[in-house]
This record gives sequence, C-alpha cells and structure tokens, in this order.
Amino acid sequence: MLEACESNSVSHEDLIDLGKAGLGSCLLGGLLDWLISYSARLVRFINFERTKLPEEILKHNVEEKKKYLQTYA
Repeated sequence: MLEACESNSVSHEDLIDLGKAGLGSCLLGGLLDWLISYSARLVRFINFERTKLPEEILKHNVEEKKKYLQTYA
C-alpha cells in the first residue's frame, strides 16, 4: 500500500490488470490514483495466490503424509 501511495500514479499495466479482473472505469472512476494503483496490486497478489497456493498446499500435504507414515508405519 505504501508503494502505491508513494507512486501516486496509475500505470498502463495497472489498468490492464484491473480490466482483466473486471474492474473498469465504472467502478474505479473518480477514485484517487493511489487507490487505483493499490487495487491493481491487490489484483496481482490475488492472481499470484491462485497459481502458487494450490502448489504449496499440495506440497504441505505430501510432507505431512510422509511424517505420518514415518511415525505410524
């Protein structure tokens, strides 16, 4: 958030990412630039989580299963 506030500008990449997320000018119109930039960062974080979180959960489950099998097998 601090980075978005400090830049106080909206990049072309921000607008593209927001558009892909379905957040267009109807929703964002009239907002301050830092808030639009912050929203774009949130969208990028959500997209990152969508790709990485399932992998991490699976990895964690495999590790837990190995520990369980070592303990009880």
